Amino acid sequence: MYRPVLTAVLLTYVLGFGTIVAFRLPRSVLPLHYHLKLVIQQPQCLFSGTVLTTVKVINSTDIIWMHASKFLTIDESSIYVKRIQNENTDINNNEISEGENLVRETENYDSSHLSNVTLIRGTKESKEIIRLDLGGEELEEASFYLVHMAFNGTMNKRRPTGIYCKPYKDGNSTKFLASASFEPTHARTAFPCWDEPGFKANFTISIAHENKSTAISNMPLKTSQPYNEEEGWVLDTFETSPPIATFLLSFLLSEYVNTVSKYPVNGKKISVWSRSDINERSDFPLRMGSRHLAFLEDYTSIADPMPKQDFVAIRDFVAGGLENWGIITFEERLLLFDPKYRRNKQVVLTSCNVVAHELAHIWFGNLVTPEWWDDIWLSEGISSYYAALSTARVYPMWNYDSQSWAIVKKAAMSRDSLPTTHPLKLNEINTFKDVFDEITYHKGHSMIYMLNGSLGEKALQDGIRSYLNSRLYGYASHSALWSSLQEAARAQGTLPEDLELETLMEPWVTLPGYPVLFVERDYEKGELTISQKSILNLEMNNEALPYDQGWWIPVSFTYDGDPAPSISPKFWLTPDTLNFTMKDPARPQEWLLFNVHGTGYYRVSYDMRNTGLLLSQLSELPVTDRIQVVSDILEITATSHQPISISLDIILYFKTETSPFPWFSFLASTPKMATLLRNTEIEELFVDLLREVLAEGMKKTQEDSPHRKEMIATSCKFDVPQCTEMALIMFNKWMTNPNYDIKEDIRNSVFCLGVRKGNESTWNTVLERYKTTEDSKYKKELLKALSCTENKKLLERYLSMAMNETNKTPSKEKSSAIILKAVSKNNPDILLKALATKKVKPPKTKSAKWQKTLENLALAVNNEEQMRQLRTILNVKNGLLKSAPGH
Repeated sequence: MYRPVLTAVLLTYVLGFGTIVAFRLPRSVLPLHYHLKLVIQQPQCLFSGTVLTTVKVINSTDIIWMHASKFLTIDESSIYVKRIQNENTDINNNEISEGENLVRETENYDSSHLSNVTLIRGTKESKEIIRLDLGGEELEEASFYLVHMAFNGTMNKRRPTGIYCKPYKDGNSTKFLASASFEPTHARTAFPCWDEPGFKANFTISIAHENKSTAISNMPLKTSQPYNEEEGWVLDTFETSPPIATFLLSFLLSEYVNTVSKYPVNGKKISVWSRSDINERSDFPLRMGSRHLAFLEDYTSIADPMPKQDFVAIRDFVAGGLENWGIITFEERLLLFDPKYRRNKQVVLTSCNVVAHELAHIWFGNLVTPEWWDDIWLSEGISSYYAALSTARVYPMWNYDSQSWAIVKKAAMSRDSLPTTHPLKLNEINTFKDVFDEITYHKGHSMIYMLNGSLGEKALQDGIRSYLNSRLYGYASHSALWSSLQEAARAQGTLPEDLELETLMEPWVTLPGYPVLFVERDYEKGELTISQKSILNLEMNNEALPYDQGWWIPVSFTYDGDPAPSISPKFWLTPDTLNFTMKDPARPQEWLLFNVHGTGYYRVSYDMRNTGLLLSQLSELPVTDRIQVVSDILEITATSHQPISISLDIILYFKTETSPFPWFSFLASTPKMATLLRNTEIEELFVDLLREVLAEGMKKTQEDSPHRKEMIATSCKFDVPQCTEMALIMFNKWMTNPNYDIKEDIRNSVFCLGVRKGNESTWNTVLERYKTTEDSKYKKELLKALSCTENKKLLERYLSMAMNETNKTPSKEKSSAIILKAVSKNNPDILLKALATKKVKPPKTKSAKWQKTLENLALAVNNEEQMRQLRTILNVKNGLLKSAPGH
C-alpha cells in the first residue's frame, strides 16, 4: 500500500479546495427579542412574514449587520428602525402589521425615528450578509432600538432544511406539512436575523395558517384567533421562549395527531406528533423520553426549563434527530420503528440512543451553547457521551456501555488517522455541513470518556454540574469546562496538585490525530521505556509532516496477576518526553498491558515478546481489554510498524472469540489488511484464513447481534458461503417481489452481493427500481448497489450517470457524488482509470463525499501505474507523491 499518497490527497484537499472564511457579524448591535410572524401557505409552499427585533447597541454605529439568504425577498419599504426607552418596552405581537403602523405607540417609545435606512446585500463570501445603512445617523451606545422588516420566500421542496414543505402519506390520503430545520445556518433563509449561535435572544413566534392544520412550535400555544378576517385562517401565537440561538427554532404545521406521555417528568408534558396511522407506536419513545429526561435532570441537577417537549416524526428527515428546543424532530423510522422489531435489541438501542442524544442537547447545546461552530464538539461530542451513558442506564442488561465505546472509539480513530482529519477545535471552517463528522461526535465523546476514566465518575459529574451552572443561558467554553472539572477533581484527589487540566487537555483539543504509545520492555534489566508518536506520522511512514507535537497522556497499566487493576492513570506522560524509563511492574514471563480497558484515546505498540504474551492469554482478558489489544495490533500493523504475522495470529484467535464487541475492531480492519496484502505471496493464505474465521463468526451471529451489519458486509464481500447463500436467497425473493422485506441493517450487503453475482438483466432491474422508488434512503441504497457489478461495460454506464445530467432522477439527490464514492469503495481501479483518462470529471463543487472518494482511491493505490493515475487526477508533480510501499 502506498500510504504516502494520502499526503498528496491532503495537500490537494487543502490547497485545491480553497478556504472559505466564514464572515462573522460584528457585535456592535445585539438582538434581545424577536417578534416573528410567519404566514404559511400550503400546499403552495410559500411563506411571508414580518420580524420586529429589539436590539441593544454595544458600540455606536451607523450600520446594522444581519444575515438574510439571497433567496429571501425583503420588502425594503417595510424596513424600520426606531429608538425605544428600554428593552422591556411593551410590544403586542398581535398588533404588529405592515408599514408605518407596525408598533403600538405608548409612552415607552422615543419620538426619534431613523428615516434614511438603506438595505445593502453582500456579495461573494458575504452573500448571505445584509447591512442596514442608516445614512450617517448613529445608533447610540447602550441604547435600545426596534428593527422591523417584512419578507417573503419559497419553502424548500427538495430537502428538509430551512423552512420546508413536503407531502406525506397518511393512510390512503396525501397531505402536506411545513416545518423548519435551521441548524446550522438556515434561519437566515426564513427571516432576517443574527444567525450565529453566539447571538441568543428571546423569541415570540406567531404563525398564520389555514385552520385545517395544527401549528406547534418551541413553546406552548398562548392564543389562537382569526387572522385578518380570512375565512378558515387563524393566527397562533406562542409563549415567549427563554434566550436561545436561531438554529434551535422550529415549528410544525400539519394534520399530524399527537399522543401525550403517561409518564410526565416533574409535571412536564411530553408528546409524540406523527401521521395518524403510526401514532399508536408512540408509547416506546414516550417511555424512553421520560426515563432519559429524568436521568439527565438528576445527573446535572438542573431541570429542563422548557414547559413541554414535543417529539416530531418526519419521514426521510435530514438527520436522525435535530435538537430544536421544545420541538425535537426525528427521522420517523428511528423514532417510531415497526413494532415487529420490538424484540430486536439493536433496533431498540438505536432508537433509545437517538432520543437520549437529542434530549442531552437541552444541557449541552441549548442551555449552554458553543459561541461558534469551531467548538461544536462541546455540544455534539458531550451529548453523544451522555446519550450513551443514559441508554446504558435504561438498558443495563444489554452491556451498551461496552458496545457504544467499541463503536465510538473505532469510528473516531479511523477518521483521525487520516491526514484529512482536523482538530476538535477547528482553526477555520471550510463548509458548515462538514463540521458534523466523526471527529466532532466520536472524538468529542472519547474526550469525555477519557476524562471520566482519568478523573473519576464523581469528579466528572460534579465538574459538569458546576460548569453548566456557571454558564446557564450563556456560552460554552473550554476554559470554563476545564476549570470546573479541575476543581472537582482536586476535591476528589484524582488530579495531582502540580498539574493544570487546561494544560493537559490543550493538545487533545488543538492537535489532529492521536498518539501511539510505544512500550519496549528490557526483560533482563526489569525496566521498560515509553515514548509517543502521532498516528499521522506513522501513517505517512515518517514523512516530514507537521505532526511532531506531543500529548499529555494519562498512562494506566496492569499486568498478569495485578491484585488491583485500575483505569486511573498512574502518571501523565508529558508531550516533550522522548523516552521515559521506569521499573517494569511485571515479571519477564508475565504480560503487561497499558491503557486499561482502552479508556484513553491512544493506541499502544509493544515489543514482540510482550505482544506474544498478550496474545497467548487474550481470551482471559476482560472484553474491553480484548477490544483494545485487537484494535491496536491490527491498526499498527497496517502502518507497517509490526510484522504482518501478528495480524494472522489475531485472525486465528477470532475462531474462539464469543463476545461481539471485539469483532467490531476486527471487521473494521479487514479491508485495510486485504488491500495491504493484495498481489502479495500471502494474499491467498490470508483470504482463505479469513473466510474460515468469518464462517465461524457467522454461526455465532444472531439477528440482534450488535455487529451483525458489519459481519454480513465483510463475510459477503469475501464470499463466505453461509453469507452468500443467505443473501442470494433474500435478493432473489426481492427480485421476484419488490415488496419483500429485507432488514434495513443488511440491505446494502444483500443488494451489493446480488448485483455482483447477477447479470446485466439483474443490474437493469435494480436501476429501474432505483428510478421509481420514492423512498430516499432506499433509493440511495439501490444507487450504491449498482456500483458492485464486475461488468466493466455496466460500470462505465454507471459512471456516465454521474456526469450525464439527463440521467439524473427527479429525486434531486446529489447522485453523482454518491456514485463516485461508491465506485471508489467497490471498484477503485475502474474509477482511477476513468478519472485519469478524463472519461469522468471530478465534481465542480468539492464536498465531504469527494474528499472521501479521494481517500478511498488513495488507500487502494497498490502499484506504480495506479500511482501515476492518481498523480494525473490530482494534477500533482511526481515529487509530491513518493513511491514508498508499506511492504
